[in-house]
Amino acid sequence: MIDKAQISNRHLGFMAVLLTMGGSLLSLPGLAIEAGGRASWLMVVVSGIIGFVLTWMVGQLSQRFPGLTLVGISGTIAGRWAGKVVGLVFAGL
Repeated sequence: MIDKAQISNRHLGFMAVLLTMGGSLLSLPGLAIEAGGRASWLMVVVSGIIGFVLTWMVGQLSQRFPGLTLVGISGTIAGRWAGKVVGLVFAGL
């Protein structure tokens, strides 16, 4: 029988940072240079800050609602249908 595995908030943060950095390193420089020209470095910094803030928010929510997924948390906070919408949005990303 397979046990339910759990990760700590620290591990969640590390995974989110590594995944964000990995995807950013592959696609972001070319797109940033096309769109921003000489100010493209600023877009990379701002997007990194936004990513870290979102990761922190998810970590805080997982501490406040232990044992629930992000979809379960959104369902608890905003209602059943909003939780399903959040699940569909994340499935589409």
